[in-house]
Amino acid sequence: MKTAVFCVLVCVLLAGCTNAAQTPTVQVASSLPPTDSPTALPTNTPTARFSQVVAFGDTLTDTGNHVLIGKEAVAKGEKSEDLDKWFETYQWKGRYSNGPLAVEILAEQLGVELKDYAILGARSGYDSALPWDSFKNTGLLGQIDKYIADLNGEKADPEALFFIQELPLDFFDSDYSSQAVTDRADQVVANFVTAVTDLANVGAKKFLVGKFADLSRSPLILSEGFSAASTFQNRMDTKLVAEMAKLEQQLNIKIILFDYTALTDLIWNNPAQYGFTNLTDHCMHASDDLKTTTVCETPDEYYWWDSLYPTRRANQLIGEAMAEQLSQ
Repeated sequence: MKTAVFCVLVCVLLAGCTNAAQTPTVQVASSLPPTDSPTALPTNTPTARFSQVVAFGDTLTDTGNHVLIGKEAVAKGEKSEDLDKWFETYQWKGRYSNGPLAVEILAEQLGVELKDYAILGARSGYDSALPWDSFKNTGLLGQIDKYIADLNGEKADPEALFFIQELPLDFFDSDYSSQAVTDRADQVVANFVTAVTDLANVGAKKFLVGKFADLSRSPLILSEGFSAASTFQNRMDTKLVAEMAKLEQQLNIKIILFDYTALTDLIWNNPAQYGFTNLTDHCMHASDDLKTTTVCETPDEYYWWDSLYPTRRANQLIGEAMAEQLSQ
């Protein structure tokens, strides 16, 4: 797939949807199944106490904000309703998955309310991967600005957990040379530093920051041969650890980093223990024109919902692992 084609797919919320291996269409369930399958993940109730979770990020974390913005875009004539109708049919309640997202599982495990600013398609700066004017300034830093504006001059809740997570979509570009990839990775980390700093400056004290999701294992990266993905991710993760450690000292805040790769290593080493039978394919397949969409019959046995984003079962494990880390 050429980069330009991929960007078009992202812009219609279809990152990596293909015509491969058609499977029977099934109704997507509206709730998670019983979680009685064996798992090596600890199940302790988190001892850390927070008043709420305030979340920022992209498709991995958006629980429906893009739906509201999309309706505005339709009303303004920026886009047709076809994509929205497809999304309502094949995605679960505004999430880009077939069930609750990791941040929702996290908030549930903590027993607190989730206040979600994340928006599908967001990049780590101000811009979005989506082409419509209504989505301008909906990137991570734009979300932070929106939250600060919503405070109306008040201080942020110091007992809230501020959650920041990105895929990130910043990786995908027309230039995959070593220098370009390194520069983009550095910019993503710089944007994360800005996000944390801006929140700390209005009173935020407690942060859970996601190290970057394991791009190199995703079906899209594997099928398209984006060898630079590992370089990009390793560069970001290494710099992110160093920069967040500096911010903790400089701003007198607490930052916990969640390591996606450590979790996926556990799962990939023993998938059956977590209930997975397929770690390489994605469950949902959609044609480029959206006329044909199929969903696998056993989505909870798949890690990948589409070629970049996890299923509800994977989200559940991620959210539980995040909550467990906060209890340590």
